[in-house]
Amino acid sequence: MPYPRLFPPSETFTINPADNAVIYSNSGLKISIASNSFVNQNGEDITDPVYLKLTQMNQATDLLFAGLNLKNGDRQFCNQFLFNLSAT
Repeated sequence: MPYPRLFPPSETFTINPADNAVIYSNSGLKISIASNSFVNQNGEDITDPVYLKLTQMNQATDLLFAGLNLKNGDRQFCNQFLFNLSAT
C-alpha cells in the first residue's frame, strides 16, 4: 500500500461460515455469501467465524492512491466501482 494515509477506509464484518450471509456496506453495496463457501487448504469447511475486510474505491482519487494496477495486457481496465474483499 504505497500511500496508507490516503487509502480508502475499510469496513469489517464477522460471519458464521455455516450460514448464508448478506453484508451491506455503508455505501449500500450488497454482498451475498453462500453457506460453506470457505474451506481450508485441505478442502474442509471452515467452522470458526470468518472476518471480512471490505475496501471500496468509489472515486478516482481512491484508485490513484490505492496503488492498483489496472492494466489488462495493453488495455486499461475501466470501471466506475471497485472493491476488495478479504477474509481471515
